[in-house]
Amino acid sequence: MADRLLGEALRVERHPLVRFQQGAGGRRQPLLAGTRLYIYQVVGTVKASRGNAANAAEYLGLPERLVRAALDYYAEFTEEVDADAEAARRAEDDERGRWERRQLALG
Repeated sequence: MADRLLGEALRVERHPLVRFQQGAGGRRQPLLAGTRLYIYQVVGTVKASRGNAANAAEYLGLPERLVRAALDYYAEFTEEVDADAEAARRAEDDERGRWERRQLALG
């Protein structure tokens, strides 16, 4: 636990607008300080905006500097953030499947 917390502290030192919170699957995931948005969610929005951070910021209702902070973190920890996005997608698919089975069982 001490190693994990030290690692997070070092990342926050380099990326002061990023915090960590327990995410899907029990792993701690980075999120944007002062929001409930995980870094992978912000990055996904920027990608959906064809890489336009200003458009993504407007859509999310955030200052552009926060979106850019998320992108800076993503640039350094791309593989981890992409893994977070994939884990969230799998969890969403599992929940959707569970809901669909429940609906079928109810008739």
